[in-house]
Amino acid sequence: MRSCSLWQSALRSWAGQSPGRSRQRVEWRVGRRAGWIALILFLSLTPAGCNSLSPGVKTSAVEIFVAPGANNDSALQVDVVAVYDHTLLTRLLAMPATAWFTTKPQITLDYPDGFRVWNWQLVPGTQMVATDVSPDSGKSYDILVFAGYAAPGDHRARLGKLDHVRLSMGPTGFTAQEIP
Repeated sequence: MRSCSLWQSALRSWAGQSPGRSRQRVEWRVGRRAGWIALILFLSLTPAGCNSLSPGVKTSAVEIFVAPGANNDSALQVDVVAVYDHTLLTRLLAMPATAWFTTKPQITLDYPDGFRVWNWQLVPGTQMVATDVSPDSGKSYDILVFAGYAAPGDHRARLGKLDHVRLSMGPTGFTAQEIP
């Protein structure tokens, strides 16, 4: 009979329960830990938890004005890119426009669902007004624009924090500004 109580005592100490502690107190602690774990999982899976992982993208429309004589009076290729993959975003932020236009076919193969592109070939002296560039519902990390200038430079900008954007294409570069 004595060996049985020693065995029970050993099991209690292994389970974190000493002879002086009640079984209810140990169960309460286990239940409390499970509650915290459930709460953490719930918060990480709710939209509020997800929003902290990917910043909100506001861009909904883009207007493009190409100045007469821009890009040595040659057509200007413009790509607006909604990026859905964080690794791809990091890669694109380090890439000048010339690299984007030459590697776009390979990036499409590497990240088939990682981005969406709106592209235009515009001649100097033209304008394109209010084109909808809303990314797919809340999945986008950011929106970038690449302009294919012949002049040296990155010719890339982030648009994601701007709602209605005006791109003014000058002779050797462009500006992006929010318009009311």
